[in-house]
This record gives sequence, structure tokens and C-alpha cells, in this order.
Amino acid sequence: MTIKVAPGFIDLIELASQRVTEVGWNVVTEAVELSAQLHTDAMNELLTSICEEPPAVKEKVEIAARTELQPLEGEFDRPKPVGALYSYEAGYPLERGGHAFGTGRESRVEMTVAEANKFTLQGLTADATWMKRRILHSVFWNAARSFEDKKVGTVPCVPLANGDAQEYVLRNGDSATDNHYLFQAVAIDNSNNPFPAIFTELLEHPENSGDPVVYVATNLKASIEALSGFVKNENPAIVPGSGTDTLARLPVIPFGDKVLGMVDGCWIVEWFDMPSGYMFAHCEGDDPFIGWRQHSAPELRGFFVESYSDGGVLQATGMIRYSGFSVRKRTKALVMLIGAGAYTPPAVYNMAWLPQ
Repeated sequence: MTIKVAPGFIDLIELASQRVTEVGWNVVTEAVELSAQLHTDAMNELLTSICEEPPAVKEKVEIAARTELQPLEGEFDRPKPVGALYSYEAGYPLERGGHAFGTGRESRVEMTVAEANKFTLQGLTADATWMKRRILHSVFWNAARSFEDKKVGTVPCVPLANGDAQEYVLRNGDSATDNHYLFQAVAIDNSNNPFPAIFTELLEHPENSGDPVVYVATNLKASIEALSGFVKNENPAIVPGSGTDTLARLPVIPFGDKVLGMVDGCWIVEWFDMPSGYMFAHCEGDDPFIGWRQHSAPELRGFFVESYSDGGVLQATGMIRYSGFSVRKRTKALVMLIGAGAYTPPAVYNMAWLPQ
């Protein structure tokens, strides 16, 4: 039987059947702490493509503008200073989450290394799920919201461009309001292909430049692959015959489960966690668009371990996370709901925004 191993337990797995008291609680505690640190490092690397740490809890975000040189008349003429055309205020929440496992006087003696490994894996999985839910909540939620911070007061959290009064600069130099929460009432087919619109909607903004990567729900896979312009990501071990379109490369993606192929300039990635009917898109290789707030103190950053006792029999190992996510750059991503006459956030990410 194959045992899933937490990263800090790799050197201990041969001792899986031994009791922790035989191996040493200090050895296992170090393995738990190492697992949390390696998990933190992996999570940080994964999220850097779409998340960045903002310079402040609240900030003024300036919108990219496409400008040209001013004409100058004569050798003594001077250009006039130009400021940012548009900006908006964005803020970032900070939530608290935790996981723990504990032992009593009997279970502490009987616990094996394998059980300690299992409990550690549960904690790492709980953290990954907690982080994913909050990241996707910030993307799918289409209304402004407020977070009450005990230190700085009300923090304004903005969604992607949602049709409000905010104007954005377009690639042609014009400016206009915009809405990146899209919907299509009918199913996807050759007459109702949403991907040209997704491509146009993202690339009309000068701050976006890479190929759109569209993460799609599994229930949309068959209809997307049936589009006449779809180029499938074939098995690399099979060489297709002449006359068959093939992909020259695959995209670099932070999330998702399987690159399905490409259609109308958009990479299509199946993501099992995507709610039915929904798609989420951003441009490959572009700057992050989600603000990720953490504590400034190193001791409170990442996913960290602490031990505590009730002063009696219970001995517990806690795993703690302080993090918060909110959109920072409102035009660098979009979402689309297929099969509905209006956009509504998926119920699974329609969480109450609770003050901390």
C-alpha cells in the first residue's frame, strides 16, 4: 500500500509503523514544522504568478495608460508633465485560519509516525483548500465589499471591473467603463463561441499582453473540444499525421489540472475545482492581479506550527495561517458563466465577508 508522505516526513517514512515515543517527539515535531515550511515555500511559488503583496493595506492603484510623445515646436519647446489618467482605491483583508491535532495520555503513547504524517497531511490539505477558496472568492465575487480591520478601520475591497463608474484606458487610447463578469445564455457551439470575446476583452487593455489562459469547468469540456477551431493537446508519445494541427508549446500555468488545447488564441485548461458552467481567464505571463496581504512580522507569515496544552492531559499541535486576498488590478482577468442570462457568483464562493 502506497503512503502519501508530508514533505517533512520523507526521511521518516521507513519508521512509519513505529510509535512516536520510540522515535522521539522532538524528531516528529521537527518533521511537522519542516512540512509546514516546505508547504509554505511551494504555495508561495505557486501563487506568485497571479498574487503579489501590495505595498500597504490600502493603496491608490494607478491604471495603465497608452500615451505618445507630445509634439514640440522649435528647439526650446518643453513637454508638459503628465499624471496618471485614472486610479482607484483598493484594500486587502487579513483573515485568520487554523488546523490542529491533539493527543491524550493514551493516544500520545500509541501514536505512530504514520499517524503523525497523516494528521500533518490533513493540515496541509486544509490550508491549500482554505487559500484556494479565498483566492477564487476574490475573483468570482462581483461586488465591492468592506473589511473591518481593527488597526486601520474600513478596508475597501474591489472586484474585477464590474460595470461601475470606474473608467479604464483602452489600447486605442480611448477610455471607458468595463465589465469583466460575462455570461452567455446558451451552450457553447460553433455559433455561440465565447472565446473570441474573451480574447478581445482581455487584450483591449494595454496592460495585458500574453495569450489568454482560460480555466474551464469539466462540464464545459466536451462542447469546447467540439468547436471547429479547437486544436487538441495530443499525447506527446503519439506523432500525428500530416494535415493535423498540433501545438508548438504548452502554456505556463499556475493552476488547473489538464491543458486541453487552444482555440481562437486562448489556451484552454480544465480545472476540476471550477464550479459547473464557469470559466476564469487571465493573460499568460502577465503581472499578478490579486493582492495577497500577510503580516509583516516573519513569525506570523506563511503556514506555521505552534504547540499548546490545556494545562492537563491534552497536548495539541496547531497549524496557523494569516492571509487575505482581494483584486488589485481590475482589468487583468475575467470570469464567464455559461448557460445563464445574467452573471451571478457561484454559491460555493459566495461567502459572507466576516470582520476579524
